Amino acid sequence: MKPMRLAIVQYGGDYRAVSRSLFDTGLETYHGQRYLLKSLIAMVQEIPELEHISFISCASPEAYQEEVVPGLEIIGAGMNPYSDQKAVWQLIEAQKPTHFVLQVPLTNFFKWASNRGLRTMGLLADSFNLHGLRPWLSKKRLAQQLNRSEVEWVANHGLNACAGLQDLGIRAEKIIPWDHPYDRDPEKIHPNNCGLGPPAHCSMWVL
Repeated sequence: MKPMRLAIVQYGGDYRAVSRSLFDTGLETYHGQRYLLKSLIAMVQEIPELEHISFISCASPEAYQEEVVPGLEIIGAGMNPYSDQKAVWQLIEAQKPTHFVLQVPLTNFFKWASNRGLRTMGLLADSFNLHGLRPWLSKKRLAQQLNRSEVEWVANHGLNACAGLQDLGIRAEKIIPWDHPYDRDPEKIHPNNCGLGPPAHCSMWVL
């Protein structure tokens, strides 16, 4: 079997800083960052045919390339994916990907990946405005690219957002809802005070 090389592209952020913070302090800036990084490390360590993962942030504060663990690199492009798209494509192509995950609804990027025969997935967290001719035409061009055979899955954040993908014209069998897992235990949540004194002085809601 041919080795898999996965390129994941998001719009912005600085996952170099995120990874350093997680390794140094265990703290994340936003929910899901720890889960994402742990998942990428597990993938590259536990899937034998997965040779390499490149996690690329386009609009990072500066350009960088840093290995997190063998087989996983975090890359900051330091570019705008709208105005510098050809330069971003060159950066992605330099990673020699066989599989491609795009976290931004950029029509030209999906077209670029499909034209190169990359097995592609859209991993989105977007809603789509179809009011007005220009937005409608723009989103229909996106749907046309997402319906190509090279794009195997199109995920969106939540069921309602996935219904929006279907309204856009994307084939239902491609659509997957997603969310980050939440590790929440009511026993770990301290009761709030209503601000009128000790809890005994507050009226209670009985459910």
